[in-house]
Amino acid sequence: MARRRLRKNALVRVLGRITGTLLVTAVVVLGSLDFAQRIEQNVALAHELARTEHDIRVLRVRRAEETREVRRLQQPDGVVPYIYRRLRMVKPGQTLIYLVPPPSSSPQP
Repeated sequence: MARRRLRKNALVRVLGRITGTLLVTAVVVLGSLDFAQRIEQNVALAHELARTEHDIRVLRVRRAEETREVRRLQQPDGVVPYIYRRLRMVKPGQTLIYLVPPPSSSPQP
């Protein structure tokens, strides 16, 4: 009878150790998966942050260019040539020449 108890106790201990090992392994695996997912999220957020910072730099450069353009157009010396270019106006004493492509020699359908 003592032998049966010893066998039962040994079997219970072995099964307990196996169960404990499986539980620890499951916790480690699940923790690793969670950690890997968080690393992936951090990498994705870092890429998004880099793109956003690039967009901010581009917008700052564009704003500086537009600010310079506005200042230039607020001055008569800057706005008059712009108006003449946009309206295709000719100043007195100037000649405006338009280049037109020659007509094609092949008949058009």
